[in-house]
Amino acid sequence: TAGLVSWWRGEGAASDSAGTNDGVLEGSVAFAVGEVGHAFSFNGTNAYVQVPASASLNVGLAGGFTLECWIKPADVVSAHPVMEWNNGSTYGTHFWIAGNPRSIYMNIRDTSVIDHELRAPANILNTTNFQHVAATYDQSSGVATLYYNGLAVATANFGSFTPQTSYDLFLGRRPAGNPTAYYQGLMDEA
Repeated sequence: TAGLVSWWRGEGAASDSAGTNDGVLEGSVAFAVGEVGHAFSFNGTNAYVQVPASASLNVGLAGGFTLECWIKPADVVSAHPVMEWNNGSTYGTHFWIAGNPRSIYMNIRDTSVIDHELRAPANILNTTNFQHVAATYDQSSGVATLYYNGLAVATANFGSFTPQTSYDLFLGRRPAGNPTAYYQGLMDEA
């Protein structure tokens, strides 16, 4: 796909199948049958993938971004991080399972530390099968959109700004900020 920066397939490693941004498996990351081949299996207590910051992962400078993956969460009632840029003391742009039950949430934190939050309607997620979730932001139009299984479920025009994506990228963890948290369940094809 044109513009694809990184692709973590979860095939027994955190290798980047599209670029040079290999992740590091941390804690007790396991692998299980995924939507395609295998998936990362996160235990909700210490398992995550950390991808070091790089110029190519600083997608906030590229005019916009799309974050996407397949998830089969073990818990859809509590808030859990799916993907997040974080520098160890604060967070940047992030994509989560929302604190409002069974939903997804995106906060595009900009480089001026201003939050731009978007929530999908409640009760769209489940724990029984894989669901495709995506978050997009187009800098030229200012439009952010959340997708669930290919359908736009929330959209907002936030205006044009530069998203904070210069930090390390975490799959399944928020190491710093309020609250610190882990994802519990399966994640595939991030």
